[in-house]
Amino acid sequence: MIRQLFLMRHAKSDWSRNLRDHDRPLNSRGQQAAQDMGRYLQQQGLCPAQLYCSTAERVRETVSGLLQHLDYPPDSVIWDKRIYLASLYELLSLLAEWLPQSDSVMLIGHNPGMEELLFYLVPEDQVDIDGNPFPTAAFAQIELPDTASYTRGCGRLLRHVVPRQLD
Repeated sequence: MIRQLFLMRHAKSDWSRNLRDHDRPLNSRGQQAAQDMGRYLQQQGLCPAQLYCSTAERVRETVSGLLQHLDYPPDSVIWDKRIYLASLYELLSLLAEWLPQSDSVMLIGHNPGMEELLFYLVPEDQVDIDGNPFPTAAFAQIELPDTASYTRGCGRLLRHVVPRQLD
């Protein structure tokens, strides 16, 4: 069985208020990008079987924007504090836990971990590195082998989209 991994970085957050990092919401550009990506995923027929998300407010608001366009029950979202600012190796450990349970998983989190995970799973020559390969609200669809552990370069990039491409 082939596994699908959808990676997404949270949308653009608001730095205008003096809040703890975990509590920062989206700014207006981020809210729009979350909506745009949700519409894009809907148009492409991309909806994961499982959705795992960081507990940060900016991720919660990103998910809210996405789910307005996806046929995914909000009460099925799995909020996992381990994703918040997780390192590459923490994310790989979580994937080894989650992917055997489902054929498609979406992970919404933060850089640098998300970008490092993308470049670990997918050979770098598959990713169009136009200055900032995984900006806020970026999305990647990766095909992975059915295995319990993921080695460097084991994935195949099927799709890599950033919000500015949707304008």
